[in-house]
Amino acid sequence: MIIREATYKDSDVIMEFWIRSVKDAKRFDKNFNAEKPARLLKNIYSRFFKGCKYFLAEEGGRVVGFAAGKIEKLPAFYIERKIGILFQIFVEEKYRNRGVGTKLINKFISWLKSRQIKAVRLEVFPTNSAVKELYKNLGFKEFKIEMRKKIQ
Repeated sequence: MIIREATYKDSDVIMEFWIRSVKDAKRFDKNFNAEKPARLLKNIYSRFFKGCKYFLAEEGGRVVGFAAGKIEKLPAFYIERKIGILFQIFVEEKYRNRGVGTKLINKFISWLKSRQIKAVRLEVFPTNSAVKELYKNLGFKEFKIEMRKKIQ
């Protein structure tokens, strides 16, 4: 298993994995538009690639997972003014529970450390117990809880 930094040449495979991850997230959030993700994501993706870092997991020369994140500036009232944001991770189903997600996250965290970033945050669906367990095993702790109410 190789974990490497993506380049612009990897754009098509990253887009494919973005689409797959949005379709997969539909299990946890029915509000995701999993029917038309390609058109929607291409607009978002073109903006994201400039300010984000992508890492790919390859097995036998084939991409089997990816992680995406960035460094975000925080408002002036924070002591640490920058934080890492891991906003997307996806591993093909048959490669899950093999340490691929852990390797991708660790690579992203190493990249953050090399830039003197001291914290990373992410979001996870509360019903996605497998991923929550992965994050907990890597030392992530609950920090905030997002709450929503459907308005009829």
